Amino acid sequence: MKRWILTIFALFAGVSVFAADDIGARMAFLEKNAPYLAKVYVAFAVNTPQGQGTNYGSGSGFLYIDEKNRCGIYTNSHVLGPSTTRNVNVVFDGQKDAQKSRVISRDPVFDLALVECPPSLPNGMVSAKLGTADDIWVGQSVYAAGYPFGVRSVTYGLINSIDSPAGPQFFVNQTPLSPGNSGGPLFAFTDMGEPVIIGINTAGALKGFQSHTIHISHIRKLLPRLWDGESMVLHGALNMWWENVRDVNPAQFEAATNTPYPPLRSDGLVVLAVQRGSSAGFADIQPGDIIVGMKQDGADITFSNAREFFIEIVTRKPGDTVELTILRKGESLQKTVKLDEFVVEPE
Repeated sequence: MKRWILTIFALFAGVSVFAADDIGARMAFLEKNAPYLAKVYVAFAVNTPQGQGTNYGSGSGFLYIDEKNRCGIYTNSHVLGPSTTRNVNVVFDGQKDAQKSRVISRDPVFDLALVECPPSLPNGMVSAKLGTADDIWVGQSVYAAGYPFGVRSVTYGLINSIDSPAGPQFFVNQTPLSPGNSGGPLFAFTDMGEPVIIGINTAGALKGFQSHTIHISHIRKLLPRLWDGESMVLHGALNMWWENVRDVNPAQFEAATNTPYPPLRSDGLVVLAVQRGSSAGFADIQPGDIIVGMKQDGADITFSNAREFFIEIVTRKPGDTVELTILRKGESLQKTVKLDEFVVEPE
């Protein structure tokens, strides 16, 4: 009865309704009903043994209009090529010609970029809709849409894990991706049958047969930064290593804290190592400290796990100051830390 009521409501509301296992219908729906999908063309100079040449390529993206009515096309930073790329060409399905668009901002550390919407949009253009962390769970059906090899395509998969060895900003799924899928959205369908974007696919993070997609929570945190007037987004860092108290290797916990396992409490983050010369080190953060709280300018910053703590730190700017509440040998301490700059070490 409940399902029939939801179905009738969805039909009157103009929302598509699918059976839970209707994979093919959902793929077909996205192929025909996602006008905000964009193909992004790039061209940039490269040095070759024969002299300077030009590299041509393409990737995927999507149009999203935020709560401030700002229209942008979001894609991967690596799709745009080197940092000197200032303009790209964008085309939507059904358009005859591509249009030149300006690169507004990019985040090479976490592989995001913002391109301005071209002056002319197709009739009936609508904004993509963003999901939330509540739309991401193990076993969730997901659909990758984009332009692999320049051809519009939709592929299907399942979420394997909400964590990823590629980094806390990713989650893992089995959706097949190919060159050109980079920058395109990963969709999930809500209970009402509405497709929402839960991540951005990045071919640069593929490991084996698993795809690593940038988490929507991370994207939502970074969208305002891309609009902030920074041509290149910089990130804060603590330059220390931590893990959820409940997930740490028991031997590593004992070595870091010099206390027997198991820990006396199951919440919080245990500091495993602190980089010499880092702001965390200067603030007297030590291995074995348990982080249980964080504030900025007197306001509490909530986090419930290592991933959320990481996102809260890196979405702030270098030089920002945060106050950490830590437990050390049963004593609660407040430590003020000025954030370092997040730097990716070359492989």
